[in-house]
Amino acid sequence: MGDFNVPQNHTVFNPLKKMRYAPVFRDQRTTMKMECADNECLASEYDNIFYSTKSIKVLKSGVVLIYKNFTDMKAVRRISDHIPVWAEFNFGGK
Repeated sequence: MGDFNVPQNHTVFNPLKKMRYAPVFRDQRTTMKMECADNECLASEYDNIFYSTKSIKVLKSGVVLIYKNFTDMKAVRRISDHIPVWAEFNFGGK
């Protein structure tokens, strides 16, 4: 899990996918723009969590749009340029 600096569909993840690992998030932007444009505040889908589909099931997942709690993007970006991502798993199998 982490900031991979590439989206989940990048070829760098092909070896993981061949080992039956999958990303929790698809097409979910997680980095914040410097400023929102037309109510779009997110830029790139760089943060993700990869898990083994052999023995783990994703129960729930989501993101926290922390920038909505700040007066402007400059203020929230003092904390991070990423929004938090989260997931709940069942490690007992399918």
